[in-house]
Amino acid sequence: MQVIRAPGEGAAAAAAATAAAATAAAETAAAAARCDTAEATAATAATAATAAAAEAAAAAAKQQPPDRNQKQGSPFKAAAASSAASTAANRQKQQRQQQQRQQQQQQQQQQQQQRRKPYSRARPHSPRQLFAARALHHPLSAASNQQQQQQQRLQQEEQQQQQQQQQQQTLTEAARQRQLQFCAFLFSTASPRNRQQQQPQQQQQQQQQQQ
Repeated sequence: MQVIRAPGEGAAAAAAATAAAATAAAETAAAAARCDTAEATAATAATAATAAAAEAAAAAAKQQPPDRNQKQGSPFKAAAASSAASTAANRQKQQRQQQQRQQQQQQQQQQQQQRRKPYSRARPHSPRQLFAARALHHPLSAASNQQQQQQQRLQQEEQQQQQQQQQQQTLTEAARQRQLQFCAFLFSTASPRNRQQQQPQQQQQQQQQQQ
């Protein structure tokens, strides 16, 4: 006795199985391209499970003879098989997305912990040290520190200028004193000579007057 099968039942089941396997394989390739080993392994296992389930569904659809009285139910069976395959694929996608989110959250937490480590090590214990550290990092305190440094530099420059002026004054006064001493020395040495020259002239004048 020949088994009468509904037209398109096996083709629909095979198409659904092929679509599910193709989507799973594409997701596996995408995970491998992202170099995510954990996701790739999970996708590979899910792909194998989906392919096996699809093959089993297709084989069962081929082996089970349809009822002659319910020929109109064969398209509904194919739609149910395709919907089951799509729901399984959607569940797998959701699971992978959840895994990706968890991994991203873990990475973010690790990065935040690594950023906080140096600040936690450098924290002082006393409240005064904490206040001083915060004041140093505050922008207003930084500006005030810069102003203080500039004022100190200006004061140092003024002191240097005053010292230079004092040195110049002392040098000029010393030079004047030397000049005065030299002039006095010249005057003292020249005065006796002038006296000796004036005495014979006076004597000659007196003799002429007497004659």
